[in-house]
Order: sequence, then C-alpha cells, then structure tokens
Amino acid sequence: MKSQNDTPISRIMHRRVVTADVSTTAKACAELIAREHIGCLIILRKKRPVGIVTERSFVHLMKKGAVDPDTIKAGDFMSSPLISIDADATFSAAMEAFSRDGVKRLPVMKDGHVVGLLSLKGAVEFSHLALASLEERHHKLQKRSAIDVLTGVRNKAAITRALEKEYERIRQYGGRSSVLLMDVDHFKQVNDRHSHMAGDEVLRQLGAVLTRECRQIDTVGRFGGEEFLVVAPNRNRDQAVRFGERLRKAIMSQKFQYKGRRLRLTVSLGVACLFEGRGYKYALESADKALYHAKAMGRNRVGLFRDGRLSIETESAG
Repeated sequence: MKSQNDTPISRIMHRRVVTADVSTTAKACAELIAREHIGCLIILRKKRPVGIVTERSFVHLMKKGAVDPDTIKAGDFMSSPLISIDADATFSAAMEAFSRDGVKRLPVMKDGHVVGLLSLKGAVEFSHLALASLEERHHKLQKRSAIDVLTGVRNKAAITRALEKEYERIRQYGGRSSVLLMDVDHFKQVNDRHSHMAGDEVLRQLGAVLTRECRQIDTVGRFGGEEFLVVAPNRNRDQAVRFGERLRKAIMSQKFQYKGRRLRLTVSLGVACLFEGRGYKYALESADKALYHAKAMGRNRVGLFRDGRLSIETESAG
C-alpha cells in the first residue's frame, strides 16, 4: 500500500486553472480574480506560463505607490520566474517545494503546459484527510483482529483485555461486576455424531445467541474451543446468577440447526464476582472452579464461587 507521501499530486491538484496574458491590465486581473472566485492567475506569454498573480501581488503593487490599474500590465507585477512542479511529482516533493520556496501555490506542469494548481491549504487538507482515513483503517483492523472469525464474538486475547480493563475501572471508580465462564456440555459428541463442520455451525449459532441475550455493555468472547466468557459490568452476584440462568435456558430452548437437523445443546456456567482487592485473574479462576463444579454436579447448571465456597444456583436443570 502506497503511503500518503507517495501520492501523485495529479490526484490532489485542482484542475481548474485561470490564465491571463502578460498584457492584461492590473484592473482586469483583479476583476477576473473576483469574478472567478479564485486565489491566483497564471500569466502567459505567447501561451507559455511565465508568472503568477496572487492577492499578495496586488499588495506589493500598492506598496510601490500611486499606480494606474488601467495601464500597468500583469507582466509588470507578476511573481516571476514561475515556481511550478511536475504533474508526476509526489505529495512529498510538493511539500518540500512549499517549504523550500516559501510559496502558497504551485502550478502543476505537464509538457510545458499548466494542467492544474496545488495550494498549500489543499495539500494540508489532503494530509488531514489521509491521516483520518489511516486512523479509520487502523481502527477497523484493530476491531477485526479482536473478533473470533467463527463465532463473531471477541477472541481470547480481546476478551481477556476487556476483563482486565473492567477490573481497572473498578479499581478507579469502585463497584462490583461479574464474570461468567460457560462451556458447552458434551460438545465432543456433536463433533463425533454429526461432524466437525456441524460443531463449527453450532458454535457460530451459539455466538449469535450470546450476542442477542447480552446487554450492549456486556462483552462476550470465545475463551477456547467451546468455552465462552462474558464480562458483565455492574452486575452483582445475584444479578449475575439470574443472568446465567437466563443464558442457560435460552440456549437449552434454542433450535440449533445443521443441514436441516435440529441439535439440542446445553451449557454449564460458572459465576464469580470481580471486585477491588482481588485481581481479574482471581475472578477468572473462581469462575473456572464454579464451572467445573457445575459440570461435576451433572452439567446444564449454573455454579457460583462465593467467599471461597462453591454452590449450584440452578433452579431446575431440564
């Protein structure tokens, strides 16, 4: 990908150029600039560009004292020699010319003819737009790199960063949040009975269910194989347990499909609180213990790690 500096100025320049002959009077030049709403005139002699008249040219003309605008000619007060740049030059070369020659406008030449005009203002605006575009592309790439391609939720690195960021927020502002670690029950059987492609399709659909059921402020990520992690800001223990139950029931009742076949899926969840004084890794380890307790107690359940103790919080596993 070419950088901004390598951009040909032919892509940036204004193609509308207004010219006048060296014999044109100062008054006619001023009227032409005003009528055309332009910042300069390119002055020609025998149809060849030899100078430029800008607003500054008129200022210099006035400093000379009393002048007759009907008799003084463009060739008498134009800036010359004409400082121009080739149409094949790059943006970087144009910026060097602006800096080196102290001009604000560069006529763009090709085969001895003026084909465009590049202003310092236009070049700066292009630079700002290019930077904004670059930042937008960088943001999109960052966002894309944080997504698990199969399920559409965050990948492990991104969900781990979200967990760490939420803990830092709690450290700064206080409060409590929760983490929910979820594992698909007997997922190996889905792969063995229906194929790995079926397993992938189930995980894709599961990612969509989790995205639908979670709040916008929640962050959902695929933590590994068939494990998912939800970071739930400002949910206390009881709220997180009810949320976990809702997720469990929603997934149990979901009609997962693969090639016209309906696949029944259940999940086990482990819930733990995230609070100041115990790092985010402690919350993650606690949720993991609660998850494995739920699996050990029969799966399709919500386990809770609270005050160093494990408990099952599911009302009734179907």
